[in-house]
Amino acid sequence: MGGGGTMSGIEKIPAEMRWMIATRAANDLPFAYSLAFKKVVGEMYEHELSNAMNEIWAAAGSEQGVLAKAFGLPVHSAKSVADAFSTLSVLFMGPEMDNGGIKVKKGDTAVLTLESCPMVNRARAMGIDEKTVFPSCRTYTDAAVASINPAYRISFAKGICTGDTQCEWKVEKKS
Repeated sequence: MGGGGTMSGIEKIPAEMRWMIATRAANDLPFAYSLAFKKVVGEMYEHELSNAMNEIWAAAGSEQGVLAKAFGLPVHSAKSVADAFSTLSVLFMGPEMDNGGIKVKKGDTAVLTLESCPMVNRARAMGIDEKTVFPSCRTYTDAAVASINPAYRISFAKGICTGDTQCEWKVEKKS
């Protein structure tokens, strides 16, 4: 290809759109695999499939600790752990994940909220019951916070996938 340009022409697509499309495609994969495997093995292996999906989400969550360290993100308090978790979740799940907030509470506690969940949105778009998102989300969030700073934990308070209007988690130091 002459002229020193790129072969793909990717630069013609705005960076924000590339990011949104790439993260959406990546987030679709676990749901697509789940649907494909269910078609092949039927309901007989539902438990095994669920366990495999949780392993995938745990591995994704565990990567947050690696990246928090690589980027030098502070992780010394509930607020900083929540900030790191939120930032890295947007990085993993895309700009659609950037729609919530973090509030500091009494003691070393922070509460994260999310007004819209990309995982639920992906499940709905693929015709998957949104309630099936909860175990994967829980696995991802637990693994992420444990990898960011094992002295902290995250607990579930509300979830769009469980019928609430928003997601809400609490990050606090383990006792």
